[in-house]
Amino acid sequence: MTPTDTAWLALRDNNLLGIVPGNLAAGYSKVEFMRSITAAESSNVMQSRQAVQALLHMRDDPSQLSPEEFERLLLAFSQLDQALIEMRNGLAVFNLADELALKGGTLSPAEEIPIFAKLPQQ
Repeated sequence: MTPTDTAWLALRDNNLLGIVPGNLAAGYSKVEFMRSITAAESSNVMQSRQAVQALLHMRDDPSQLSPEEFERLLLAFSQLDQALIEMRNGLAVFNLADELALKGGTLSPAEEIPIFAKLPQQ
C-alpha cells in the first residue's frame, strides 16, 4: 500500500487503521506526511522558478537589467537554489520513509528532527 493507494485511503478515511499492524499504519502515515511536505516543496520550486523567469523577461535582453533588477535576479536565483535543495532533501527523506514502510518500519525520531526543524513555526 502507498499513501495514494485506494486501500490505504480507505483504511485511513474510514478509521480502520486499527485492523492493520501498528508499524504499517505508522510507517505509511509518515510516508503520507512526507508526500505532503514534498508537494509543498515542489510548489516552492515552481514559485521560485516563476520569479526567476519573470525577472529574466523584464527586458528584451537580460544584460539590460538595471543594477537593482540584477540584484533581485540574483536573490531570485538564490531562493530557487534553496528551494531545490529543500526539495531534494525532502525527497530523500520521503524515499527513506517509503523504503522503511515497505519493510514494516518507520522513521525514527532522530530521522524526523531535520524534517520538523524546517517546518514553519506556529
